[in-house]
Amino acid sequence: MKTKLLLIITMVITLSGLKNVNAQSIAAEQYYNIQPLLNYPHAEDKKTDDVAGTPYLNDQWAMGVVKLADGRTYKDVLLKYDEARGVLYFQDKKVQTLTFVDPVSEFKINYIANDQPKEETFKNGFENIPGSSELSFFKVLSDGTAQLIKKTAKIQVETKEYNRPLIKSFQDDSKYYLIVSGKVLPFKKNKKFILANLDNKQVELESYMKNNNVDLKSDADLSKLITYYNSL
Repeated sequence: MKTKLLLIITMVITLSGLKNVNAQSIAAEQYYNIQPLLNYPHAEDKKTDDVAGTPYLNDQWAMGVVKLADGRTYKDVLLKYDEARGVLYFQDKKVQTLTFVDPVSEFKINYIANDQPKEETFKNGFENIPGSSELSFFKVLSDGTAQLIKKTAKIQVETKEYNRPLIKSFQDDSKYYLIVSGKVLPFKKNKKFILANLDNKQVELESYMKNNNVDLKSDADLSKLITYYNSL
């Protein structure tokens, strides 16, 4: 009887040990998987209190998804994108502002603007765009046979009126590009440009613009238009 009891106790201790080892193994694997987010350089805290406006896409931290250049993807990350410097930041549990140590190829960010929810996708890797490198992020308005992308940027400007103090402010300096058959074209928000460069579907595009009262100054309408073209 004592021998059986001793055997049972030994088995319980052994199984408990295996569970602990397994739990440690799982914890180690999870830690390894998020290592790129932990092994970071601290971001510089550059003050812009004396500059009106914001250098960010959105002032508030917003939830997003990050895809690294090697294909690894991380969900539910608090993000903030600095459009003035072209830098993506994330926030850790200690509420620190940090940058990614591994290259980021794409991120999606969800935020509120003018009381409306927005979900936007930014990618890099685009070639032959003046003033940009393959690491520069562009907002993707439409992706497919034709790509419509937008370089969202903020520049700091200074204005000085007579007998008044110097005023510094951030202003939008965004540029649009249409990529067709590998050719990058600075995008012009007019009907003539669109029909000339997507000439294989002129009739369909003209009809779509007329029937849907497309506003070519609106990013949302432009996105829908090029997405419609890609569906043809």
